[in-house]
Amino acid sequence: MLGISPHTVDQRIRKALETLGVERRSQAARLVAQHRRANFEQAIEEKSGQPAASFGISGILPFATSANPQNQMSAAQRLLWIVMIAVGAAFTAGIVMAGIESVTRLMRRGIFP
Repeated sequence: MLGISPHTVDQRIRKALETLGVERRSQAARLVAQHRRANFEQAIEEKSGQPAASFGISGILPFATSANPQNQMSAAQRLLWIVMIAVGAAFTAGIVMAGIESVTRLMRRGIFP
């Protein structure tokens, strides 16, 4: 599309990696994502006058994201996520069981064939 050779592309990528001070493309992509996130949060803070964290943008999630590619949670945060997931699973199982019970009752009454 740009009318340049693959060799030229490789040279430009090598130069960009050298400029960023990284060895791999994935590391460069991570730096770009972090930079974009910082700019996004700064723009929110400038427009709203409130920290970006108050909008839930900087929360810690139990899975990798482009902004947080590694697990940086403390042991207490990990434990909290385990408890929250267990409670959510128990709640979901209860709802499923109640639904099955309701369908079973309807079947006994002959509403469903």
